[in-house]
Amino acid sequence: MKKSKLLSCLALATLASGSLLAPPPSNGQSPASDKTIQVLVQGGVIRVPDDPARVLASNGVVKWVFGTGTSGYVFPNNGITFEYPPPTPLPAGCASAPDPAKVFHGCGPRLNGSTFQCSRGGHAVGACFKYSVKLQPLPGSPSVPDKDPWIMNE
Repeated sequence: MKKSKLLSCLALATLASGSLLAPPPSNGQSPASDKTIQVLVQGGVIRVPDDPARVLASNGVVKWVFGTGTSGYVFPNNGITFEYPPPTPLPAGCASAPDPAKVFHGCGPRLNGSTFQCSRGGHAVGACFKYSVKLQPLPGSPSVPDKDPWIMNE
């Protein structure tokens, strides 16, 4: 009898903690997922292998994270800034370049600057956004020039 009560309490605690998977939204759509963009520092320059980063309608958050082997840097408050209007011509596959302030919000560094993220609202296929990556070197690391890649909605 005591064992079944203990199991019941553990099950309730697990449910209350939210550690079980949440049910899918009632509208039949999949829950939003994150788009992760890797940032590297190699040879004294910032590299973003995913350029343009292809973002799906289901990506509710865009996160920039440091790739393996990149240390000695953090994302400052202005670690990711969007350029509007972007330079022309737009990259191949880009149909428009809407105002990023209407799409990306809540942008800022997270986890003591080890990641940077923006929430997204709205998605137009073919919309492209030019942005800059700025990194702050930690003591003992050299400064690196900014990098200016693109995001493309698919």
